[in-house]
Amino acid sequence: MKKESLVNLDALKELEMGPNWENDNKIKEEQKNGTKKQRIKRRKEYTPKTKNDQNKFFINPLPNFEIITELLNKIRKVAITYEMNEIFDVFVKDKNKLRYKVSWQQEDKNFYITKFDKQIFDKKETLISYVTKYQIGEFFEKEVIEDDNKLPNFDNMLKCPKTNQLLPPKSYHDFERYVFEHIHENNIVMDFEKYCKKLETIKNTNEISDFQNKKKLKHRFTKRNKVNKSYSLMDIKKDISENKSAFYFYEQDTLKLNYEQIQSLKFNVEINFSKIDIKNLLYKNIIIALKQSGFHLIKINKKTYATWMKNKICDFDVLSELSKKIIIQVKRHPLTKKKTLLETINEINTTKETVLLEIKFLVKEGYLREFSDSSIIIA
Repeated sequence: MKKESLVNLDALKELEMGPNWENDNKIKEEQKNGTKKQRIKRRKEYTPKTKNDQNKFFINPLPNFEIITELLNKIRKVAITYEMNEIFDVFVKDKNKLRYKVSWQQEDKNFYITKFDKQIFDKKETLISYVTKYQIGEFFEKEVIEDDNKLPNFDNMLKCPKTNQLLPPKSYHDFERYVFEHIHENNIVMDFEKYCKKLETIKNTNEISDFQNKKKLKHRFTKRNKVNKSYSLMDIKKDISENKSAFYFYEQDTLKLNYEQIQSLKFNVEINFSKIDIKNLLYKNIIIALKQSGFHLIKINKKTYATWMKNKICDFDVLSELSKKIIIQVKRHPLTKKKTLLETINEINTTKETVLLEIKFLVKEGYLREFSDSSIIIA
């Protein structure tokens, strides 16, 4: 029979951890006048804006469900008792083996996820701009028509810094609609308010007259679901904002993402891992996962271990002679290595394979406890 192998925890942790989760206070030792002096080097204080950004979200790291399930199944099979730090290191040293639960620090705030391509936003206004700019074609048919709404005679107009095209002054009653459509049709990536502040005032009468005499075009939209109603871009913006029947997007108060997904968020710069107590949070979540899976935590020599087996009191009346000798030998020499135990059990007509099988039986029954370094103690 093959010797049962240990769960190779090292095989699950070959990747280096991405975010720096160490303490921000780095202790350095320097030689001075023949003596060592401890000096604490502190990082620069963050600006108020950075601090505000860091406080927006709560990040709770969870072990990837599939990976920890596979790991615990293997541990059950071999019945080895592992130190918590051994299990913990599998996840803490590889950011890709975690799932991050992201939620707002502020109550009653949600994330917005587009229905079409599952893009995530932290602000509804940003999502509306995104859908309006990039996804109108997924929901609407577009038709170009001539605009019969001729502009009044203005003494001055505004000029777009991107296209050099003239736009009506802010006093014009339909200014917002006109400018909004201009931004959209010319693929200008800028917030509406910021864009308006960059517009230049023009008083050249010839330039204004030439622009007013040109034919204007506008776009009319109809929904692809065949509803017999036409929309302007402003109508579409309002329709997205109202989002009836969650047609354009849906809301969630919490996100569950892997590390790569967090990095791809539009607002990922506001999620600062170095200021989050990732290690302690992850340690607690691994303990919760272990207990939910039926594992027990035990303390031995001030260290915490996770085990699948419950302790069982030795009953020599029901154990074989070989089992009794193994248990007696372990009692004499606590933390006996399996190799040493094999060498000390000298039974006539007993092979090493038989002794190994008996040890395995005693471990799985809960009479003995075996650790990852092959040490064995009385359970």
